[in-house]
Amino acid sequence: MNVRMLPLAFFAGLTSCLVRPGGDDSGGVGCDGLCVGELVVEFADGRADFQIQLYGEDFPTLNLACPDDVAAGGVGTAGCLTNGFFVEVSDYAFPEVLQITIDGSDPGDLTPDWTESNVCGSRCTSADVTLAFGR
Repeated sequence: MNVRMLPLAFFAGLTSCLVRPGGDDSGGVGCDGLCVGELVVEFADGRADFQIQLYGEDFPTLNLACPDDVAAGGVGTAGCLTNGFFVEVSDYAFPEVLQITIDGSDPGDLTPDWTESNVCGSRCTSADVTLAFGR
């Protein structure tokens, strides 16, 4: 059993040597950055207590309850903000359109104005969205 773990530990050590923070982002051998994409959704009405379900093409369903920060599914890391939520993931391009339900509402399209980044050969997209609700 120790023999099988030793090569894995050696490989992990080599990998961590190639990936260093604060380095070259040219995509070459010494490139050590990673593209981190983020979706930030804020509610214009300031709500902090809500449950959302977010899903889309090639985006597994994310269920998130705030302010308790209880998340299941999705990609990367998701969490609550004071008046919204975020999803953060490395080397990932979000789908152009996501569907969102809030507190059991009918699904609605979420079509952020995505910004694309490329770092060391990895691609990601990010966007900030403010949702307003009609009364």
